[in-house]
Amino acid sequence: MAIADSVIPFAASAEWYAARVRGDENLTAAHDPKSLRRTLIDSPEGPVWLSVPIAKGPGLRISDHGNWQHVHLGAINARYGRYPYFTFLFDQLRDAYADIPGTLPEFNTRIDDIITSWIDREAIISARQLLSSDPRAAASLRRSCLELKTNLNTRLSILDAIFRLGKNTTLLLL
Repeated sequence: MAIADSVIPFAASAEWYAARVRGDENLTAAHDPKSLRRTLIDSPEGPVWLSVPIAKGPGLRISDHGNWQHVHLGAINARYGRYPYFTFLFDQLRDAYADIPGTLPEFNTRIDDIITSWIDREAIISARQLLSSDPRAAASLRRSCLELKTNLNTRLSILDAIFRLGKNTTLLLL
């Protein structure tokens, strides 16, 4: 198994999480290898990359070069600080950034754990049952999901959607 096959991307896009929810195979391998260490967030000037520095040498060891944690948290705060779910999610992210583990896979898993705590898996199961059993309700649910997808850039980090929608981000992933 290649390294890219075993590592969750850093704060992956809503598109990536939607594919994960659908159970798509080779999720990480099909993604840009740089996504393992970077994610795209929104800014007034257009999308901005946040990158986790990787040390030279074997493995995916996180470099302690620069003050990237401060830069990441500052950029997230500047862009999403006024969004409805910011205070709830930002505290969790700040804690994750406070004690960086040695490797990228460990850090990405920590961020993924925070993200998946905001995704309502029971709602996904219920929605899938609804989609297959009630055509009228399914049409309404599809319209709601499409409206969300039209109003959000699903290529941005899933953090963008969670800061805006909270647990309703689940609808974006159907």
